[in-house]
Amino acid sequence: MQLKPRLAQLYLALFTSLLIIGFFQFSAPRLLPHNPQTHDTQSARSYVSVETINEKGKPADLDINLTVRVRTIQNINLPEQSFSAEGFYWLQWGQEVQDMIARHKIALDGIVEIVNLVDRDSTVIERTEVISRQNGGRKVYSLSVFYSGKFFIPNVNLENSPFDRLILPIIIEVDDSELSSESRFVSLSPELNTTADPIAGEFSNISGFRLIKTSWQRAVASYLSSPDAPTGSQTRYSRATALFTYDPGFWAVFVQWILPLVVVMGIVVMAPSLDGKLGDSRLAIPTAALLTLIFLHLGYKASFPEVPYLTYLDQLYAYSYCVCILIYILFVLSSNAHSRGNRVGDGGNYLMQQDRFELIVQVSIVVGYVCVAVLGWHA
Repeated sequence: MQLKPRLAQLYLALFTSLLIIGFFQFSAPRLLPHNPQTHDTQSARSYVSVETINEKGKPADLDINLTVRVRTIQNINLPEQSFSAEGFYWLQWGQEVQDMIARHKIALDGIVEIVNLVDRDSTVIERTEVISRQNGGRKVYSLSVFYSGKFFIPNVNLENSPFDRLILPIIIEVDDSELSSESRFVSLSPELNTTADPIAGEFSNISGFRLIKTSWQRAVASYLSSPDAPTGSQTRYSRATALFTYDPGFWAVFVQWILPLVVVMGIVVMAPSLDGKLGDSRLAIPTAALLTLIFLHLGYKASFPEVPYLTYLDQLYAYSYCVCILIYILFVLSSNAHSRGNRVGDGGNYLMQQDRFELIVQVSIVVGYVCVAVLGWHA
């Protein structure tokens, strides 16, 4: 029996598998909505739209100056997209804003609100009385607020997970609509974040992460008006977001999530180097590795929220599943052909051809891992 047709089939199977993997690798970013900030479609629109503004002008009469201090950040729960924090924020405004507050009888808790607070029953908000004083010949009013609660993380970008940086936001927004009319629009003006005047406190470091940056983001949030308002009308509110950026650390993440995958798949890739006579032993390796991969992958997915796209580690696992199946098929065909070769007295010649082919498969798999690792990374 000739072995060349069988080898040609294996070559074709390997080429087809790599072609399919390459197709999904290049097409997935185009076919899947992997950007968590572009979910606004005709079938699922939000009643609020947010437009980011980056400029920071000089304080004006209709500005509310905002200062934030975050003393503690803890209880990060990525599957639930939440974290707990406590600290203080201060508001300061001029006489014109104070006149608007007095004219419309706006309560102290109606000036601004923390938008991404959840579980309001466990939230603590304590406000002081408004204090007035002279500042550079200008009368200003100030209010101090203590807050403690659970916050929602609206956007968790997991494209390069588990190596992605974690960004925790505290979103503060003007609350009362009387402060957001088109003619008298009150803007939140956050403090400049500098090394000498940071917004992160003593206990803002998180176990397993390193705080690398704090910053501000200004925006205008537009809300659809109530149902009895004119169709299409919107109310705009000024918004300021304090952002805390954490880095998980490359080596800690590598040892926790990548190294187990490397060890398991290293054994699988080396399995074709075993003697072809050990048919049953070789067949057990990819099946055991496949079960191990499933448990490792489930453990990873349980530690992060579900997303409608493949993360970086998902792509490595998907390729690993394909490798295990490919190695298993290779071993099945190898065992069958080896038995036929012995029956026709051509076992030695077959083993030499099979060894060369399995070496090609091993090298191709390693090259495939390099391609997935490089092309799967989102810069």
